[in-house]
Amino acid sequence: MQKSHTQQLSQSPLDVAANIWINANAGSGKTTVLIKRFFSLALNGADPFGILLITYTEVGAKEMKNRLFAKIQKWHKMQSSEIKQEWQE
Repeated sequence: MQKSHTQQLSQSPLDVAANIWINANAGSGKTTVLIKRFFSLALNGADPFGILLITYTEVGAKEMKNRLFAKIQKWHKMQSSEIKQEWQE
């Protein structure tokens, strides 16, 4: 079975060896993919301050920032094993 564009998009960002560009319609999951990409890079040793995530709207930028901080706050309260389990889902 051929993978959908969304399935391909959600798997490729975890390849930390490559830069990516996401161009997709509203509501397609771009922000979710970028958040996964950010944490994939950071958890593999990249300096979080050296990761560039760009969106073209102020609303999109706020949403991305809110999701990043929400995930960090959630993980701050969890055990390492819980974080690893959640990451693998």
